[in-house]
Amino acid sequence: MRRPILRRLLRLSRPLLQRQLSPFETQFSLHHAPLVPPPSSSSSSSSSSSSSSSSSSSSSLSSFSPHLWNFERPFVPSSGASIDRSDRRRASASDASDARAASVFFSEPDGAEASALAGVGREILRFLRKVEIGLKAAHGAVARPTEDEHVAILAELSSDRALDAMHRQMWEHPDGRRVLEETPLLDDRAVDYAALRRLPSNTLGFAYMQFMDSHGLHAGARQPVRFVDDRERAYVLTRYRQLHDIMHTLYGMNISVEAEVALKLIEFHNTGLPMTLLGSIFGPLAAPIIRMHMPRRATDADVVGEALAGKLRRERSGEESCSFTSVNAPLHIVYESEQTRQQGEKSEAESGAFPEEDRAVSEERSDTEVLYPRHALLTELLPWAWKAGRAVKVPLHCVYVEEWFDRPLEDLRRHCGVILPPAHLAPHVARDQSS
Repeated sequence: MRRPILRRLLRLSRPLLQRQLSPFETQFSLHHAPLVPPPSSSSSSSSSSSSSSSSSSSSSLSSFSPHLWNFERPFVPSSGASIDRSDRRRASASDASDARAASVFFSEPDGAEASALAGVGREILRFLRKVEIGLKAAHGAVARPTEDEHVAILAELSSDRALDAMHRQMWEHPDGRRVLEETPLLDDRAVDYAALRRLPSNTLGFAYMQFMDSHGLHAGARQPVRFVDDRERAYVLTRYRQLHDIMHTLYGMNISVEAEVALKLIEFHNTGLPMTLLGSIFGPLAAPIIRMHMPRRATDADVVGEALAGKLRRERSGEESCSFTSVNAPLHIVYESEQTRQQGEKSEAESGAFPEEDRAVSEERSDTEVLYPRHALLTELLPWAWKAGRAVKVPLHCVYVEEWFDRPLEDLRRHCGVILPPAHLAPHVARDQSS
């Protein structure tokens, strides 16, 4: 008798055992923050049971995200609260008639009317909540431009239509459809970064890891999507964020302000996300007017003196604050580090560059170099980015990039229709601008 019962229990529990959350579904359940409280289940029981159920649901939802709506804050006093009127005079007949007339117009709706009003109220509350969070995020983005959380929130609040278009575009493409069905993530749970570093130097995986390592980046450190309620939209936006570093690799661009702004314009052509357009419009205001690349001998006491050399060394190491070392300062100063110099000498030795007749060029490179990033961005980089964005044949979010890691980088560039920036813009977009 026990064996049939055990078999039946195993048969019933098999779908539950087979159903496992994907990495993205786990991430979505951990970070998702609904803008408005979820609709309570309609029940005709007492008000105490409904209030207890809503309090339990709020406690379970507010346990994983600090951005959730405060469900326990009362906006409207409860209709069932008792009011002590023992010290007041008895209402007159006219007051009673007015009360009866008012009860006709202000009676509690029920049934379909109540559900319709609840839906309208939720939409209004959702809109007000979006405005509130958006204003706070906009203020944070202006006050602290180096923190990507605020820009990420603005993108989530303003991208519903663009995410629908991206989802439709992916679903109509065979590779994009497989991406939507399998929901891969570019993190250490699915990608072996050590294996990518061992790939040949001409492959996408090697170039991708070289870019990430040289700038101290990690794909898993991207901001999670919190304020997009639909799972499909949330995954599309997550995929876009994780592919941004692949975009840098494809176009051979660093993380300078002018490179980021130019990439935003290319991404706008591919995705239609409003924040990419705003970034390409207002981004030039954050680009430095002048950038000075200081050689190592600028901190040499024998050249500039002990006092100035010591001050420059303290600024470069961060012991003293200096606004000129900020990447978006009007005057941005970049000091050549020992590691940068050794890498340059190694690449020159391997390529056989700088023979006797090119020594003058080498000495010229050791002097201070002055660039004008904002002027180059407005006059050359943005026109190139507009042309490159329109030339894209296959958007990157429609590509299963994990299958291209062991293939040549040039093959993916031809597949997507990538136009590289002009060679004379390499000092702006292809050099490490970190101080």
